[in-house]
Amino acid sequence: MLSANAVVDAISDKNKDSFLVTGLLLTLNRVEVKHNAMMAPIRKTALSHAASSNQFAESSD
Repeated sequence: MLSANAVVDAISDKNKDSFLVTGLLLTLNRVEVKHNAMMAPIRKTALSHAASSNQFAESSD
């Protein structure tokens, strides 16, 4: 998946002073921030599950 910045860089190279690009940049950044905020707890949960199952595997030897 392309990051929002990569997409905007590609578009803004073609349209330097476009309001559309500015709006797109703001929208994509907002989506990316919301996505990261939503994914952070899931990643933490997955990491803690992985760590605890790993500890369990080590202690059962």
